[in-house]
Amino acid sequence: MKTLLPYALFTLKWVKLSIIITPAVPKPGGIPDSASINNVLRAGLLEGCERFQNEVIGREGDDPNLLYVSLISNRLDRHGVNVFYAFIKNTTLFVELPTECNWNFQESMTSLLDLAEEIFGCEKIVICIRKNKQDIKLLIHSFMYIGFQLVNPVVYLRRNVDYCVLGYEL
Repeated sequence: MKTLLPYALFTLKWVKLSIIITPAVPKPGGIPDSASINNVLRAGLLEGCERFQNEVIGREGDDPNLLYVSLISNRLDRHGVNVFYAFIKNTTLFVELPTECNWNFQESMTSLLDLAEEIFGCEKIVICIRKNKQDIKLLIHSFMYIGFQLVNPVVYLRRNVDYCVLGYEL
């Protein structure tokens, strides 16, 4: 994984995503203030990433190589944002799709693939979609069309979860 700032908020215009990165192991003093993001939002994003990590791989103690990544994109209807909770473990980016998402699939996935490979230096991407998501069949078909493979959750997650899991090797 490429070296990233320990706490960062940055927006890549060509990616059309805002990315918020925090280490899984908090540093003394917490997350520094930022003019662009307030403490409540930061705490909520961190909590969402922790919840996702605990659901899919469990908490294995403090892992300094684990990074939480919140991906934020504008909704197509311009009423709010889509928040994708994610984390990077070793060289794999794990991403949870939001329950409700109003997005441009092709543009977002192209950006995600570029981001994972070129910015984060990941070798794999794992997409987790809740099994009760209304448009799950269409999403799985769309992901498979761009090269993702539907895999048994225990391959990447080492446990059974309430997610459909798709993998992609960069």
